[in-house]
Amino acid sequence: MHHRGSMFGETLKARPAFTEQGMNRIETQYLSSLARRTFHDCIQTVQFLVTDESPIVVRHSSRTHATFHHERTQIRTSLKNAARAFLGRIHMDDAFSAQMGFTESNIIHDLSVDDPSPAHTALRWAGIPSPLSFIHDRDFCGVECGDFFRDDALSGRKGWAYSLVSVDHIACPPQANYVRGWIRLAHVFLDTDVANLIDVISFVHVDLSGPTPQFLARQVAKQILRDAHKNLQESLVAPPPRRRYSTSSISTESLRSWPKAVSPDVLDRVADTLIDRQYYSRRPTSSSSAAYPPLVSPMACCLTCRAAAATEPLIACKVCDTTSCLPCGVRWRVVLKFDVRIHLCPRCYDGLIQHQGQSGGGASQHESKQSHAAAA
Repeated sequence: MHHRGSMFGETLKARPAFTEQGMNRIETQYLSSLARRTFHDCIQTVQFLVTDESPIVVRHSSRTHATFHHERTQIRTSLKNAARAFLGRIHMDDAFSAQMGFTESNIIHDLSVDDPSPAHTALRWAGIPSPLSFIHDRDFCGVECGDFFRDDALSGRKGWAYSLVSVDHIACPPQANYVRGWIRLAHVFLDTDVANLIDVISFVHVDLSGPTPQFLARQVAKQILRDAHKNLQESLVAPPPRRRYSTSSISTESLRSWPKAVSPDVLDRVADTLIDRQYYSRRPTSSSSAAYPPLVSPMACCLTCRAAAATEPLIACKVCDTTSCLPCGVRWRVVLKFDVRIHLCPRCYDGLIQHQGQSGGGASQHESKQSHAAAA
């Protein structure tokens, strides 16, 4: 489990296991209504934070030792883009958990499948690693809700909000090597008078349970929101990144079927599969002014940071035609064969290795060959 914040380290453990628990219509409706009630409670908490200038102490009746922390920032985007950034990643566990400030998360049950309203409700598990090796990692199970609203207490501004509030449920039992905590988390986006500029107000009310020092709980709460705001800035200003697929599923997702080759050498396989010599020029030397062959159109742009070809040299994956600038393509594989430079994105390269039956040694042999390496 790898946390994106600098404070957290790494933990290696088995993935959490959940109970296959079918929910009837009454239970689904109850959890959905509970998610909506807690959603409006979180919005009211944010309203108090915005309207009251004095320091606010938020306490929970049954969680007297819970730590409360809130932060506020502004992001240059529209309200619809903010909602799309969340809803587009609902089932992309890694990207969605990063936006919430966690390390891992899983939807246990989607409560809004049969709901005609545009609101999203679900039962979710989320986990964070402990910053200290002698303290167990924490996890949470709660109902989440994301929906638009109008803030009548704040000049009637329109907004979109996401909330996650802990609940106990049989479908999400306590996990091994985790200590189950309690959390109230909310991210609220509000329109401003400036076009394409929104206010982002977030708070976390967390009880880590167990013998956790108070200063450590405060640090964890701050880090959750800082990581969330950092990932929100990156995902809302830039287009959402494509999901990375594992090598176990990439062969069925590849855009091109890979013909089998007789040669055991992966370089020969790539060359025989991909090279069409008439479209390639000689590989430039290190003294050449052109660092890369003209693989993309001058009007193209990087699909990650949207840098135009006029400002950054772009490269394209030979298989899926994904374009990327050099800074964003540092993890791309560069295969050299017949004095030709072949660029492959990580997804297509992993698909090639898996489909060809290449062992781990073949992948590690070319791991250091990246798209920003100097031409030999």
